[in-house]
Amino acid sequence: VFWGNARIVGRDGKEIPLQSSAMKFENVLQPREQGKDYFGGPIKIAGNPFDHATPGQPQDVNSPAIVRIDLAGMDAMRFKATLGGDFPLGNESGLRKTYSIRSHGTQARFLTLIEPHAAASVIKRAVATDADHLRVELTDGNVQTITIQKFDGDGKNIHVEMTDTHGGAVQTESTSTDQHDSN
Repeated sequence: VFWGNARIVGRDGKEIPLQSSAMKFENVLQPREQGKDYFGGPIKIAGNPFDHATPGQPQDVNSPAIVRIDLAGMDAMRFKATLGGDFPLGNESGLRKTYSIRSHGTQARFLTLIEPHAAASVIKRAVATDADHLRVELTDGNVQTITIQKFDGDGKNIHVEMTDTHGGAVQTESTSTDQHDSN
C-alpha cells in the first residue's frame, strides 16, 4: 500500500509534497529503496507510475500502520493523495502491460495488437474507430485499417480485411475462417 504523490494543501492553496515534511512511521513496512516498491520495482497505482510515494503497508498485519506528519507552520487545510496497492511488484519489464475499463452493458470486445519488432516501434498510434474497425498509424506515414466482420457467434465465417494506405496507394489483404475450415 502506498500514498502516491501525497501532499498537504495550505489555506493559500499551495501544495506541499509530503516527502518534504517530517514524518514518523509506526509499524510501516519500508521499501529498501526510496521511490521503489517492496521488491525494487517502480511504484504504480492503477497503472499510473508515481515517483513520490509514501509507504503505508503494515509490517505486522495484525496492527495498524501509522504515519505521523508534523503540520506545524503549514496552515494545512487538506490532504491529497492517490491511495492504492502497487501491482505488479518488482521488476515488471518482462511482463505484459494491461489496461482495464469498467463499463455497463451485455457485450465486450477485446483486441490485442501485437507488434513484433527487433528495434524501434513502428506503430505511432492505434485507435478502435468502432466495434469492427481498428485504425493503425505507422511512423512511416502508412495507415492501416483493420476490419473484422462476423466476429459475433460461434467463430465460423469471421472475415478480416486490412487496407494499407500510403501516399495515395491502397493495398488490401483479407482472410476468412471459412477459407481454412476442412468441413
